[in-house]
Amino acid sequence: MAGKSGAGTSGAGVNRAGANRAGVSRRLGTRGEDAAADYLARVGMRVAERNWRCVLGEIDIVARDGKMIVFVEVKTRKSLTAGSAEEAVCLAKQRQYSRLAAVYLQDHGWLDAEVRFDVIAVTVLSKDRARLRHIRNAYVCGVELE
Repeated sequence: MAGKSGAGTSGAGVNRAGANRAGVSRRLGTRGEDAAADYLARVGMRVAERNWRCVLGEIDIVARDGKMIVFVEVKTRKSLTAGSAEEAVCLAKQRQYSRLAAVYLQDHGWLDAEVRFDVIAVTVLSKDRARLRHIRNAYVCGVELE
């Protein structure tokens, strides 16, 4: 019985609030990724995969631009209070994405492929409007698999 009575404590409410914030953030991120994938298709790129995961993390979008494989990091913001979406792709994030890309390429047997790293920054303007900024070749990283 003691375990059940503890379930309604304020600590549990904090966890639910944190889970709610995470859910809102996840929905915002999904909305941005949906908009980015639609945009990429409109400009003639082919979205090969979304939310590809391995033990190192997740790649938002893997696309093809002709023969080039493009790894796309999508950052979505509702406001600039936490900084711009572009600023969120710091050097550590770039290195992580480069490592993820190396694993992806190895898993698919595409070690000699031409690769590009793009960032799509999405700023939500209203319920049905968003501004997208596509930064092609946003950074260059070379990471070798050990």
